[in-house]
Amino acid sequence: MIKKKSWSTRDKPNQHLIQDNFGLRITVFGAIGNCLTEPVFSLKHGTKSSNWVEFLHDVVAKLKPNTGKPILFFDGLRSHMSKESLPTVVQYFRPLQNVPYSCAFNAIEAVWSVAKNNFVKLTMQLNHWYSDEEFYTLVRRSCTMIPRATIDNLMRSNHAYIRSVLASIGE
Repeated sequence: MIKKKSWSTRDKPNQHLIQDNFGLRITVFGAIGNCLTEPVFSLKHGTKSSNWVEFLHDVVAKLKPNTGKPILFFDGLRSHMSKESLPTVVQYFRPLQNVPYSCAFNAIEAVWSVAKNNFVKLTMQLNHWYSDEEFYTLVRRSCTMIPRATIDNLMRSNHAYIRSVLASIGE
């Protein structure tokens, strides 16, 4: 039995059993935007290009009709513009890469903060070690329980922040 920290508070780390694999290599992909019928969250084992492409197809399936090619705003992870993922990116989206080390410009980062808080609240209710499968379920639930209104407010706040930064540059 190995103690492993996850999305948790510093003073009270969540603990779960590590079963078949050493360490849980989990990536939570997420997409938000007015062009989507609903936010899209996907749990994958790692950030490899094939996982990114699968996620992009999940996003395409949730695009509202007649939205055209929406902007895909992403960070500098290598798989985002890899040889394998580039055809999917350019077929369905207008790619826009974030400036390095500028997560404040990406509204999904604020969504992750809410999801992590949800995760802590859910796991504080548990009085037992939880399995890998329960861990995945808790992470998935932490993301999907975020109200759409909260996500919309985070996007509006993010847009206002970006406009204020751009305005200060123009002065």
